Amino acid sequence: MLNTISIYCKNNHKLVEVPIGSSLLDIYEAVDEPLATRPMNAQVNNKTEGLSFRCWQDKDVEFIDYSKSSGQRTYVRFTIFFPQRHSISSIRYLKAITRSLRMSIRLRPKRSTSSSPGCVT
Repeated sequence: MLNTISIYCKNNHKLVEVPIGSSLLDIYEAVDEPLATRPMNAQVNNKTEGLSFRCWQDKDVEFIDYSKSSGQRTYVRFTIFFPQRHSISSIRYLKAITRSLRMSIRLRPKRSTSSSPGCVT
């Protein structure tokens, strides 16, 4: 087919054909969601990319969740910067994130400093 590309998923060793320009999130759904939780990012040809990254050529993809250090770093960056941009209550937002990841973390607010995310676990 001329309008598709081949994506090899390293998580479940599947080769799938997807339309050209598909995002990594679309590709994740096409490979039958191989992770127990939603991926944080993906390694595309050994380079870390966000889930909105679009693929225009054949690629090797490994989806990364919170259990790996790259996923944890993405999670921390997202939880720090997203509430500041969107004026959402940080504590309420962090609780929703941990609930969606099925994590059991108790958040206790503390005074935020320039080098602190604002909560301790």
